[in-house]
Amino acid sequence: MAGGKERFVEIVVGIVALAAVSIVGIVYGAFLFAGSKACFRVVCGGEDFLALCPSDAEFRKSARRSAVAVWMIVAIMWCATASAYACLDDAVRIAVRVAGAVAGATVVVVVVLQVRQRADLLRKHGG
Repeated sequence: MAGGKERFVEIVVGIVALAAVSIVGIVYGAFLFAGSKACFRVVCGGEDFLALCPSDAEFRKSARRSAVAVWMIVAIMWCATASAYACLDDAVRIAVRVAGAVAGATVVVVVVLQVRQRADLLRKHGG
């Protein structure tokens, strides 16, 4: 029975850690969505992007896309955890996996749009 108790504690600690990371991700995404340049600089290539002197509208668009990507990563983590550990009906498990896949596809789309926006800015500024 001790193995079952240890497994339970392991799962609870994992969920608490996931919840903490999720809260940080959601709050960070909210600051990004609001246009925090300090938070945006933490995002990969944020400083390089800002060096291209984007307009306020271009910056807001990029920051909001980055926020969506951060939120989707949080969703992927929860979907993966629920799919792996929760006692779910088969239909619910499939729905959770589909939601995770959609979140993953959204991240891919955001990355492509960000790269495209950066390339447009480079062309615009003669880079």
